[in-house]
Amino acid sequence: MPAPVRIGIDIGAARTCAVVALPGGPWLPLMPDGAPVLPSGVYVDPDGGHLLVGEPARAAAIARPDCYLPNPYALFATNTPAGAIRVGGRDIGATDPAAAVLRRLADETVLLAGTPPTAAVIAVPAGWGPRRRDRLQQAVARAGLPPAILVTTPLALYAHLTGPAALSIPDSTCLLVCDAGASSLRLSVVQHTTAGPALLATAEHPDCGGDTIDTALAAVAARTITAADPDTWHRILQPNSLDDQRRRHSLRQTVRAAKQALWQQDQAAVPLPKPYSPAVLDRADLAAATAPILAALPHHIDQVLAAADIDRGHLAAVVLTGGGARLPGLAETLTAATGHQPAAPARSDLAAADGALRAASPHLAHTATPAAALPTLRLRMRDLAAPILIWIASALLLWQAIRTTETWTQGVLTIVQAATDMEVIALAGALAALSTLAIGQIAVTGLLTSSPNTADPAPAGLPPVGPAMRRVYPGVALVGLAMAALFGMVVPVSIPNQYQTAWLSVGPYLTWSLSGASFAALAAILITIIGPRIPHHALPDWLPTARPPLAAILTGSLGVLLLVAGLNGSFPVSTIGYHRLVGRTGAILIALAAAAILTHRWLLRAAVATILAAAGVLFYSTTTAQVLRTAFLIAIAWWCTVLIGHTFRAAFPTIGATTRRWLQPAPPT
Repeated sequence: MPAPVRIGIDIGAARTCAVVALPGGPWLPLMPDGAPVLPSGVYVDPDGGHLLVGEPARAAAIARPDCYLPNPYALFATNTPAGAIRVGGRDIGATDPAAAVLRRLADETVLLAGTPPTAAVIAVPAGWGPRRRDRLQQAVARAGLPPAILVTTPLALYAHLTGPAALSIPDSTCLLVCDAGASSLRLSVVQHTTAGPALLATAEHPDCGGDTIDTALAAVAARTITAADPDTWHRILQPNSLDDQRRRHSLRQTVRAAKQALWQQDQAAVPLPKPYSPAVLDRADLAAATAPILAALPHHIDQVLAAADIDRGHLAAVVLTGGGARLPGLAETLTAATGHQPAAPARSDLAAADGALRAASPHLAHTATPAAALPTLRLRMRDLAAPILIWIASALLLWQAIRTTETWTQGVLTIVQAATDMEVIALAGALAALSTLAIGQIAVTGLLTSSPNTADPAPAGLPPVGPAMRRVYPGVALVGLAMAALFGMVVPVSIPNQYQTAWLSVGPYLTWSLSGASFAALAAILITIIGPRIPHHALPDWLPTARPPLAAILTGSLGVLLLVAGLNGSFPVSTIGYHRLVGRTGAILIALAAAAILTHRWLLRAAVATILAAAGVLFYSTTTAQVLRTAFLIAIAWWCTVLIGHTFRAAFPTIGATTRRWLQPAPPT
């Protein structure tokens, strides 16, 4: 049983932080992207649907801000069911972006501790109810973390301050927590009792968050735009095009940076969209933007104290935290309104994550690590039909190769010579092996979803991945190669020969059929070796990649059948005629299938399909047909190669970060 590794997480609208408690060692902050603060924003790749997190997401959002979700946790509050969120033209689950952020933290934990977290504690806003908490737990499971213990942020801060900070709070007195975040300002009252802390009241004010200040400063910075071209400013506020969205996103980022710069300096520049010169903001502009918030703060404090049924005399201390804690005038306003100088954690960015771990420590010490749930895996009718349909396609290609073989006879003993489309034999072998890969994907999914939670050294008693992979994929490789070999041996004895007194050599046909199946067999062998290392949380992402592209395979197979029929006059040309039309239609179908398999980017798909289809239609010949069939075979081999790459990335999620660290030059000494 591996030593326990615990992770405490603080989820915020603008940033997410985490602290890891190593077994018998120190508590260390996670450092994704080299900093203890991970931007919460998630970028949805419009081409492949991949989710980028952290600084890579911010960088990608510059070009496609419509694909960027700055606060993935805000999706928990929507009434939209999971799977119905549309971002950048793609449908994603409502919990997927948050799961991507949490998965990044889980991967960083593996990089730091060498093992996944065995327990997770998350600090959540005090106002979150069952709906948002349930969706957060769904994201936790999707990220591969064990079911999390949820601690409200005020109680987490209380645990941090009464722990290492050693803040003294007399019994029955209260602590006022002011959390100045990006999306809102939260005020909470925590009472200190001998039985432990009690959350008496909490209030959230969205109009007092950092985003509100950013909006006010943006209006000040854009005075030259509003004076010269009000329509341009209106389009920035309510963008209708991608260019307008880029301008709005860029202005938001630069204004936020300028606001933070004004905390320490007198002036800050804000670049504006061309052709306007940069605007210069100063402390007076920041004071004007924050004045309404600071003016309303005493009233908000009175309200939360009234809700807690206490007065200022019950307050023993005031705590100021959050990303906006250093806002000029905020601490002074709190002092004037409460009579207490606000205390600030030494590391306000890590205080809630650290405190969440401390608050949950008694529970973790006396409770066994909860068993993680296997992420949802589903088998669709398409999955069950895929092996059969792909095998039928391979058999039809084999049949056509046999029926269209040209034969010659010499002498009395009829020594047969034959000309067969060897690329078609290779394709038949490749599809036969792919049909077994499809069976393997179905079998592994079935084993993982039906296995009992027996004793298993893998994470928290889940059905073991290793035995499922090792039980299935060796057979996939062997059966795939065996079927391809059978195809190669069937061809020479099945070629029409009216005398049947001599046979063709098996060698060339066996070579071509096994060559076609080799990439799928290699993928199955590597999955057998590497697959057992795939963590459970990565299975829902990996298993779909192991599913052969059924539509493209069937389209390409039909294209090969039509192309060969157009050249040799076999069925359906022998029945309906129009050999050129049938052959060129087959060329177009092969081009579309190859492009669909080779890339997920629509522009590249269109380019590849156009080039191949144009070659097949304009230069329709036997040579072009060989090129198209070879292109389809290469596309299948490429899909197998991509599957191997997905398997490596799923099994070794930190290999990319580790490689980048190795390649990074050493700092100068």
